[in-house]
Amino acid sequence: MAQIKGIVREKDSKLPMEFVNVTLLSASDSAFITGTTTDSLGMFIIPNTIPNGIIKVSYIGCNTQFRQIVPKDTLYNFFLQPNENTLKEVIVKGKTYLHTSKGIIANIASGPLAKLGNGLDVLSHLPFIISKNGNISVLGKGKPLIFINNRLVRNQSELHQINSSDIKRVEIITNPGAEYDATISAVVKIITSKPIGEGIGYLANAGLSMERKLSHYSGLNIKYRKKEFDVFADLRYNQTSSEAKQCSDRSLLTRQVNENMDMQTNAFSWNGSVGLNYEHRDKVAMGAIYRYTSVPDETFTTDDYVEVEYSGHVRGFMSNDKRKSVLYSHYINSYFSYYFTKDTYLKIDFDYMNSSNENNQDYFLSSKEIHSKNHSNNMLYAYRAKVISPLVGGTLTSGTDGAFTTNKNRYSILDGTTLRNSLSPTSNVAKQQLYSIFSEYEKSFGTHWDISMGIRFEYMNFNYYNNSNNSTKDSQKDKGFYPSTAINYKNNDVQMTLAYRYTTLRPSYFMLRNSVEYNNPYEYEGGTPNLLPQKTNMFSFSLGWKDLQVMANYSMMKNSTMYVYNRYNGSDSIAIFHTQNIKSNQTFDIALYYSPIWFKIWRPSFTIDFTKPFLVYNKRVKYNKPIYSFLLDNIITLPKHFQIG
Repeated sequence: MAQIKGIVREKDSKLPMEFVNVTLLSASDSAFITGTTTDSLGMFIIPNTIPNGIIKVSYIGCNTQFRQIVPKDTLYNFFLQPNENTLKEVIVKGKTYLHTSKGIIANIASGPLAKLGNGLDVLSHLPFIISKNGNISVLGKGKPLIFINNRLVRNQSELHQINSSDIKRVEIITNPGAEYDATISAVVKIITSKPIGEGIGYLANAGLSMERKLSHYSGLNIKYRKKEFDVFADLRYNQTSSEAKQCSDRSLLTRQVNENMDMQTNAFSWNGSVGLNYEHRDKVAMGAIYRYTSVPDETFTTDDYVEVEYSGHVRGFMSNDKRKSVLYSHYINSYFSYYFTKDTYLKIDFDYMNSSNENNQDYFLSSKEIHSKNHSNNMLYAYRAKVISPLVGGTLTSGTDGAFTTNKNRYSILDGTTLRNSLSPTSNVAKQQLYSIFSEYEKSFGTHWDISMGIRFEYMNFNYYNNSNNSTKDSQKDKGFYPSTAINYKNNDVQMTLAYRYTTLRPSYFMLRNSVEYNNPYEYEGGTPNLLPQKTNMFSFSLGWKDLQVMANYSMMKNSTMYVYNRYNGSDSIAIFHTQNIKSNQTFDIALYYSPIWFKIWRPSFTIDFTKPFLVYNKRVKYNKPIYSFLLDNIITLPKHFQIG
């Protein structure tokens, strides 16, 4: 069958345009025959099923173009430009969000977000993304996986290394398919433009933030490019300080406890990385990166005043709790990609990480004190392989991934302890093997409908050793299928997506620890080694209409975890604060993002989020109060290429 091939570019920059709608129409009555969208290179291929046809090329904010099919033409070139009603080219590009069956795609290149600074600055201005103290989260979804050019980011400080002008687009995946781990609810993918030219380049940045206390960071990134090779190095530091106050009233066993705490955190960290990338004629790509991270000093101090009422008597006391931690980690990532054709390729990733963390606690109450130490070692090996290929007019993604982790934890009471307590030294080792296979299919139907569906199988084997003995009651195996599906509709200004995903959430090693920390004479804190994984059925709906974006999620959870108080070893005078599985609960969340353009230069964005939990603990205590949040952001474009944002 004959094919119609072409490339769509921007008229001024000559850069390829992605996600442009290309349709084949009948020349006699303009009836729709077939259609597609351009890829990342601006290319399109559609079957030519009629002798006389018209190619229609359209994109939001640009003039639509038509072209008669000419038999002798083998490659059609289109150059799109903004229509006359567009206020500014930069404004059109900056406000364009495209909904897909996976989430939202934001075009960054040449828009106002491309002038903000670094990658973190860009993400903090996108719909439904919240940035706080350098940490990224997605409303209603939690902490996302972040990829830069399909490479997983394990340290978010990497976002400071990207110049915003180098970012081509950002994909906010709020409906991750079977390709991603079943514990993941959101993914953010940053795609940068291909580097042009050769030589050396530098990027230095620094920042300040203030939340009661001043925090600051700074870094330097150096890149050198020669032909098909990229070599880079990066060094940066981060100084974080915070202060908070907390008041709580609670009933513990037979006592009423009123507590007022003043908490301070100070942390200094630095990390350095070196890496190499190689790309050969869009056929082969490979690379590796090594990163060393050190936190030589992190201190958490609590001044605590506790008032305890028991049998009509009231007793008050002051305490000081100082916890200091030291951490270092080594991380190595390597990748390999091979393109069999433009649409069919193989990608393989390997990860290795080794970290050590030591926490010391010094607790003072009157003239008595407790000194303890907890030391942990963590090791990770992970792999990932996938093949992407066209199938029956769509795209099939299949692959496998796995992770092998080891956590060694040792807790001890140090000399100099004079305060009577019920703590005891512990030692445990946790080992986990996780294997999975997945397959996912995506297909477009005409110019309005997209659908994706996939299935993922995961097998997890977790072994827990307490004081060198295998604890069978705390060791567990978990396996299951995790389906996902989504359907997307788009038509001019309206774009809608309906999605379903079945996920799991496995407890962290911190939640599973058997060490116990001393909070005060009546309260300890620890982990629960026999926690079960959480299972979630999540239904999502998103809507895009002009400058308004809406996202709603309804989640039904089984065996979710929450922190609760229980008796410590059956004691009537000491409670332990730890995690526990909740049989079932639900959560509803809806977020609205509105980003208009006012007075041609001001682009505010308003985010409103509403979360309603439905949770009952012990069949009598309800946790169902809604949570509201509001966020205002601004970008102001000034003459001479200046911008405030």
